[in-house]
Order: sequence, then structure tokens, then C-alpha cells
Amino acid sequence: MRAFLVTALLGAASLAAPAHAWVASNGFVVQPIDALHFQVNSRGRLGPSNAWCAAGDYVIKNLGLPYPTMIWRASPPPQAGGAPIVFTLDPSDRHYDTGLAQIGNKSGGVSASLAQQLCWVSGSRGYRD
Repeated sequence: MRAFLVTALLGAASLAAPAHAWVASNGFVVQPIDALHFQVNSRGRLGPSNAWCAAGDYVIKNLGLPYPTMIWRASPPPQAGGAPIVFTLDPSDRHYDTGLAQIGNKSGGVSASLAQQLCWVSGSRGYRD
């Protein structure tokens, strides 16, 4: 019964999503902007872990890019409540603050695999590879 409800909710979320949007494993909607930029849309409170989880999930599962692909945050943190967070695959468009606590990372970017691992941290129990 629980699996049916989860499937029904994800199905409803995908129908409510804008055209060409993709629903990440944590339920957040990712929408492409252009070939190198995409945004994670808020559905209430969108924290850094959930946003990066959705970004990594999108890059690996939807775009099919390799795990070491670097992702940068293009919109500066913090965003106003309800505002989407924009990410980029272009390092020249990056914002240096990821919104995450990191040690030794000066690039301001996160690998797709590290971002996707935040799906476990952010409580996405339905996450599957």
C-alpha cells in the first residue's frame, strides 16, 4: 500500500511539473534552463542538501553524465523562501559559495556523485540507483 501511495504521489508530482521538468529521487522538480544550466524548484523549504541531491541526481540519471562531472551553484545563497536554486555545468558561471560546509574545496563546485550522496543525508528514503 505504501509503495502504491509513493508511486501515486510521484506520478502526480510529475504531472504538475512544468514541461521538460524532471522529478529527482527526493521529490524536488528539476527544470532545464539551457544546455548548461538547470534549476531545482522549491516546494516549500529547499535547503542546500535537498537542492544538491536533486542536482546530482539530475546530472547522473537524467543527463547521463559521469559521476565525476562537476556541478556549480549559479545563484548565490541564501535564496528567498520559495525561490528556485540555479545550478550550472559551466565553471565560468559559478558562485563560489555552495551553501554546504566543505573543507579544502576552493572551486565552489561539487561532483555529481557527492551531490547525489546527499540524497541519503537529506532523508530521501526512496532513493534507488
